[in-house]
Amino acid sequence: MRYMLLLLGLLFAPLAMTAGTTATVEFFPVTQYVDGAAIPASDILKYTVKWQGGSQDSAAPAVCSDKPGKLCIEVPVPCGDRLFVVTVTTKPTAKYPNSTADDSSSASYISGVACRPKAVTGVIAS
Repeated sequence: MRYMLLLLGLLFAPLAMTAGTTATVEFFPVTQYVDGAAIPASDILKYTVKWQGGSQDSAAPAVCSDKPGKLCIEVPVPCGDRLFVVTVTTKPTAKYPNSTADDSSSASYISGVACRPKAVTGVIAS
């Protein structure tokens, strides 16, 4: 019986670890500075997606295949609810060099994976 449970655990472990572990964050690319001046895409160094417990930079976010005009960045989300914000940073050669925008408005996401503690270790039965 113990070996059967171990085998079942090994079969289903990859499903639990991979289900719902990423989120696709969509946003419109920045086109203007605060003063209204145009910002060409070539002046953008990177976009950064931030959330509680992590962040991820992307110098070249993908164009969302089903959302014309939007950019997409896929980020790891291991469990629970997350709030995402996106910032943009300009290149050293931009009109306003090495500048990072304020945080965008936040977007919420529920990963679908329950957060739970790690398994107990060191258990001995005698």
